Amino acid sequence: MISKILEKRIKSLYTKKGRLKNNSFIIEGKRSLLTAIHNSVIIKNIVLSKDFIKKNKNVTPYNKYKTSVVDDKCFGQLSQVDSPSGILAEATIPLQSKLNPDFPMVYLDQISDPGNLGTIIRTCDWFGIKQIGISPNSVEFYNPKVVRSSMGSHFNMKYLGTPSSEDLNRFNLIGADFNKGKDINDISNPKNWALVMGSEASGISKTMNKKISSYVKIERFGKGESLNIGVAMGIVLHRFTN
Repeated sequence: MISKILEKRIKSLYTKKGRLKNNSFIIEGKRSLLTAIHNSVIIKNIVLSKDFIKKNKNVTPYNKYKTSVVDDKCFGQLSQVDSPSGILAEATIPLQSKLNPDFPMVYLDQISDPGNLGTIIRTCDWFGIKQIGISPNSVEFYNPKVVRSSMGSHFNMKYLGTPSSEDLNRFNLIGADFNKGKDINDISNPKNWALVMGSEASGISKTMNKKISSYVKIERFGKGESLNIGVAMGIVLHRFTN
């Protein structure tokens, strides 16, 4: 069973207001939760469905936490996923390390799609980029859709935050822009860099463009209008990290 107080709080975490009020967020899915536990994220509560317990005999990793078991209908009411995995947790939003200009960063300007942000976090994790910054008007890192689509990569990051202008000035800012960039195959591996990616709808903002020292682009060989931001970033990161 689950208390009404906990049920209400978990449902509130699907809103930005609720996350800020409780300094908590939702982790849903076995893989993501185990990654969070491995990285010492503070887990406040875990909710398991009866069906999850039937399918997963080993629930030992969750035993040291406050755990509630509910029927599948109740779990479905707590989850916002069409086909729930049967496990979710309430966790404390982690404190991040300070931004370190000695290591590369991806900076996202006006990113609004949570699925894209989650994919970007996973891709950065793949290429060993542990610092991601976002502009103040971007989607939150701990939006539930972002957390789900990152598949646990949130918890491998060193920095997820909104850098100040002073912080950004400590990096060699390189913008991704098809219209004015230099082909990524024609550049040397940059030093002390932060890759700036703009939204698919409006690109990099005027304010951000004023800070950028150079631009790169990915050559087009077909007729596609544009690349998904996560795909484009992955191509550039492959070049920058080789």
